[in-house]
Amino acid sequence: MEDLRDLKALLNRVAKRVETDVRKLEAKVDKLMKLPDIIETENLMKTMVWAMDLDDKDLWLSIWSDDIHYTVPQYNIDINGKKALKEFGERTIFNTEKKSSAP
Repeated sequence: MEDLRDLKALLNRVAKRVETDVRKLEAKVDKLMKLPDIIETENLMKTMVWAMDLDDKDLWLSIWSDDIHYTVPQYNIDINGKKALKEFGERTIFNTEKKSSAP
């Protein structure tokens, strides 16, 4: 009878260990599932900044959706659509200062 209790206790410990391992594995899988979204977001940010640095308005505009809705609190404006975004970019991002390639 004692051997049966020992076996039951062993099986309970193994089951708890497996449950813990499964939870850890699920957490790692969740992180891996988010990785493509993180990479895409980082690439979009890089493209946006490179386009601004290169004064490439078309590249900058290409990363935004046609039906963009964006609020710019520091300018107290609401941008609706790519046409409005293009006008905003030309006024505030690409024409704010003379760029120079010299250091």
